[in-house]
Formats: sequence, C-alpha cells, structure tokens
Amino acid sequence: MIWIGILLTITSLIVWLCFLKINVSLDYSFIDQKQSLQCTFTVLALRIYTYELPDDRKTASVVKTEPEQSDSQETTKKKTLSLLNLLAVFQKIKEWEGYLLSFHTLIRARFKHIYIHKLKWQTECGVGDAMVTAQTIGYLWTIKSLLVGLLNLYVTFPRLPELQIAPLYQSPGTHTHVQCMFSFRIGHAIRAGLSVLWHWRKRPMAESH
Repeated sequence: MIWIGILLTITSLIVWLCFLKINVSLDYSFIDQKQSLQCTFTVLALRIYTYELPDDRKTASVVKTEPEQSDSQETTKKKTLSLLNLLAVFQKIKEWEGYLLSFHTLIRARFKHIYIHKLKWQTECGVGDAMVTAQTIGYLWTIKSLLVGLLNLYVTFPRLPELQIAPLYQSPGTHTHVQCMFSFRIGHAIRAGLSVLWHWRKRPMAESH
C-alpha cells in the first residue's frame, strides 16, 4: 500500500507539472546604437530566472577587408558540376523538401500552444531627409505587418499586437522598443521537444559509399 501511495503521488506530481504554466516577459530596446534586453521567467507568480543584457553594450560593426585577387585566383575557385553530381543535388533537395514540409506542419501544430498576451513594438526612425524618411516609414510598416502576420501563423494571439512607427524629421536615428509577454505549459513544451527529436531522427541521411 505504501508503494501504491508513492506511485500515485509521483503520478499526480508529474501531471501537475505538465499543466504548469510558464510566463515569459521580454523587454528589448535599441536607442542610439545602444541595446538592452531583459528576459524574465515566472512560474506561479514566482520569478525563477532573469537574464539581462547591459545597457551600455554597443552594437559593433565589423568591416572585413579582403585582399584583391587576380583573375587567375578567381578562375581557380570556379568548379564545374558534372551531370551526375547535378542530378544527385536535385535528388537531395527533393528529399529534404518533403522532410521540411512535414517539419513545418509539425512546428505549426506545436507552437499554437504558445499564447502571446502582449506584443507592443514601438519604432522611431529618421534618415535626415523628409521624403526618404517617409518612404522608410512605409517600408517599416510593411516589414512589421509581414513579421506579425508570419508570427500569427505559428502562435496564438489572444489580443491584437500594438504596432507604432513615428518619423524623426528633425534628426536622423533609429529607436525601437519591444515588449512581449507570452506563456506556455510545460507539458506542451516537453511534447514539442520530443516531437522535434523524433522527427529529426527521420531526416534524410547521406548514403555511405
């Protein structure tokens, strides 16, 4: 009887953990080439983990300079594919096409259990010229709409996201601020992870010669 009680307790604990909800809060800002990020994980109103990116971290742009190459060096890098190799490449692409399509269907079904309760994306942009700034604002609206529409295919939005874009006509610069709160259950996360691992084992393998 003692073992039955222990087994029932462990089973109840596992079931309870599977239905436990994890809330994640993201706060990201990019202002004047400085970015900051704070990510908080909360369970049962208890903060269990927080990751912070320092505010003074700047995005560094790395410029790579490559030495000029002569025509003879460029011609040596060009490779010709035979007809058999080309057919093998097309066959491999065909195999991965079916695998990726089924993987995409799996991801869409599993990610729908993620609920984004809040998504607020504010952006200010200016390039110094009023006409070019207006065109840039239009492009940014298109990009934001496409990204949110793509995200809506995979996750669930209980409420509409808030998107804001404001032009900066006086001074050039780019400022953006993203606030996102989403939640998922541990059981759904475990199921999604196991499904991805099982599907990955069925990926097309390279033939050994």
